[in-house]
Amino acid sequence: IAIQLGYWDVYLSYFMYYQKPIHLLNSGDRLQVNEQFCYNSGGEKVVRFSQQMIQRIKDFSQKGYYPVSGSVRLIVFWKAEDSDKEIRIVLPEVVFKRKDSLIN
Repeated sequence: IAIQLGYWDVYLSYFMYYQKPIHLLNSGDRLQVNEQFCYNSGGEKVVRFSQQMIQRIKDFSQKGYYPVSGSVRLIVFWKAEDSDKEIRIVLPEVVFKRKDSLIN
């Protein structure tokens, strides 16, 4: 199962503090994924999931599906309501597989 994440699936203000590694990403780059974050190839955190997405991941895991990989789908600009500065955010695609299929 592949899920394309939107604005509501990522913790937007998190990106304010991680612009340097995000500037090095390109659409299509592979990401490592766990239940809370996506990491670039150097192991740096580049995406933090929202509480809503973390709950979705928990719901999937109760059905036997776990996040196994990801990729950069979109890099877009976002501006917080209390700021005039636009920042880059990453909207990834996250791939889930059933636990029993991870063995093969």
